[in-house]
Formats: sequence, structure tokens, C-alpha cells
Amino acid sequence: MNHFLINEYDSNGKSKDKQISREEAGHIESVNLIKKKILKKILTKCKELVSSIRYSELTRLLKQKQESFNLNYPIKLVKAVPTRWNSTYDMLDSILVKKDELLLVVKILLSNKIYITEVEFVFLSELYNLLKPLKDLMNF
Repeated sequence: MNHFLINEYDSNGKSKDKQISREEAGHIESVNLIKKKILKKILTKCKELVSSIRYSELTRLLKQKQESFNLNYPIKLVKAVPTRWNSTYDMLDSILVKKDELLLVVKILLSNKIYITEVEFVFLSELYNLLKPLKDLMNF
């Protein structure tokens, strides 16, 4: 077989099948593998960041930073674990909510050893938005 079918959406959001070549299918697969590797690397950085703060004196500094931003409630960092449903979503939520405070703590105390870039934050936000309907469904 020299052609593959993919599902594509037109400008009106209507789904349609599109025939692509073996070469195009290979290119799509390569891009998806690269995206998967990048995402895995970013999620690993997030887990390392959460661990380095949760299990150290940095927790106190993060709390002080939250207070300086006049947050009325403490926000705890959540670490994703394979045995907890939706824990990746919860970790992303805890990181994205505290993005500004986390960036300050990282710059001051971690010497940028575990630094999430702005581009990586974009990836995290997109993943967060993709996982939100699943989280909502699990809470139903």
C-alpha cells in the first residue's frame, strides 16, 4: 500500500479523510516522535523542579514569594506519579498557577539548574489544556 488515510479538519471544523503518501506518513511519525521526546524531557524537568522544592528549604521561600504576591491561599506543588490518575494534570496545574513565583525561586536558589523556558511553558500550557477535559470527566 502506497497511501495512507488521515483524518483532517476543514476551516469549518468538519472532519474529512485525506490520502497521504508513505513518505508523508513517515514525516508525520517522525514529528510525533520528536514531540513525544520533547514532552517527556519537559515533564521530567517539572518533576525534578517539584521534588527539589518540595523536599527542601525552598518550600519556605516559595511560600514567602506567594505571600508577597498577595495570594490568599497557599498553593502546594504536586508531583506527577504513575499510580495516581490525573497527577500529571495536577502537577501542571500547580506549576502553571505558580509560574512567576517558581521562576523567582529557581533564579535565586537553584542557579537555573532546573529551569523551564518560556517555550516549555507554552508546551505545558497546551498539554494542560488537552488534559483538562479528562480531569473534568474523572471528577464527574
